[in-house]
Amino acid sequence: MTGKPPITDYDVRYKADGETVWSISPFSGTNTYDTLTKLTADTLYYVEVRAWNDEGVSPWSPPGSEWTSKDNGKPNLQGSTTTRSVAENSPAGTNVGAPVTATDPDGDPLTYKLSGTDAARFEIAASTGQITVGVGTKLNYEAKATYSVNVEASDNKELATAEFTDTGNDRLVGKYFKWSVFTVDRSKSTRFQEIDCQAPSPPALLYGCGKGHDGNQLSSAGGFGTVGALEFSIGYRPSSTTRREVSVLFHPNFRFRGNANFKTRTNFTANQPVEAKSSSLAIMFSQILEFPINASDSSGSLASRIKPFIGFGVGVSRTKLDQTTMNLPNNYSFVPGDTKYNLAWMLMTGISTPVSDRVTLEFSLRYTQFGEVLTGKGDILIDFKNPSRNDITVGVHPTKATLSTTGFQMALRYSF
Repeated sequence: MTGKPPITDYDVRYKADGETVWSISPFSGTNTYDTLTKLTADTLYYVEVRAWNDEGVSPWSPPGSEWTSKDNGKPNLQGSTTTRSVAENSPAGTNVGAPVTATDPDGDPLTYKLSGTDAARFEIAASTGQITVGVGTKLNYEAKATYSVNVEASDNKELATAEFTDTGNDRLVGKYFKWSVFTVDRSKSTRFQEIDCQAPSPPALLYGCGKGHDGNQLSSAGGFGTVGALEFSIGYRPSSTTRREVSVLFHPNFRFRGNANFKTRTNFTANQPVEAKSSSLAIMFSQILEFPINASDSSGSLASRIKPFIGFGVGVSRTKLDQTTMNLPNNYSFVPGDTKYNLAWMLMTGISTPVSDRVTLEFSLRYTQFGEVLTGKGDILIDFKNPSRNDITVGVHPTKATLSTTGFQMALRYSF
């Protein structure tokens, strides 16, 4: 080629290292560049060029060589969908499970970010993949139980995406322990009276079954007073609206105070005080239903966190009555006590509100039926007020009264 006639075309051929056959590029024209396609990544190629003009074609040029680049591998997120849980009312910055795991086949550094429906409620560390509760986010299980976000892992060339479902784990679903901070129970009015007016004699009936001076059946009318209680419970919450509890209730300081209505010869309305110390121990199994006031409110306000509840309990109680002292017009009578096991039950209603992630404060009103309280069958001691008369003992049948209370309780529940 003399170079005087202009070049009218170029040919380009190429082959991979180790190959013997050249491939011809579909190049045409006088441009001094060409793009070769469908090459194998990370491979050494040789390229030769020849030129055409009106005098003919030149020999192939000495080969040039170049390595093709490696293919960029796409990052890989572990699993296409993942479910994680976080306790409701968790503060901003709380970890939502372990960091997201992603790998890059080329070893390139990865960065993470969130997208999707609920991405604004959460944050993710760009370098570690740790998802956390976002600033200003109030997780209210009753308002919204699940949140959906997409996690994107990028090596700045390729992007991998996986969907994550964050379950708003109700902080109290599961086991809990409850203890009474303050309990006060007031007994309902009751009467000690005969169990069986037809009981054979002896022994005698303590009261008898006639009418007293007040027109009621012979008895001692009064109540067991207003007392505190010791109480603790073990519970399980299978869902956000139901609870089950086993509770132990101990009232050590009941005291019956009342008046007998015996007729007297001189004064039918004479004061006849009757007094006895008593206690009760009960074990209850309770089923409780909760009703969020505003389940659609996820603001975390106090109103959105209050839960009214109602419940019913059933169990067994042991009532114990110590010696009864009867101050009658002409004598003091001392009646033996007794212990009775009863079927017991309870109705309750109240409200609860969380004070921390695991602790809930509860206020409740309740009615409890403990069953019967008995005086004992046996000898009573009659101590006459007239010093000229000697004390005597008389065998008597037992009598009964009913122990029931209305009360208020403030308690704390701790989930574990």
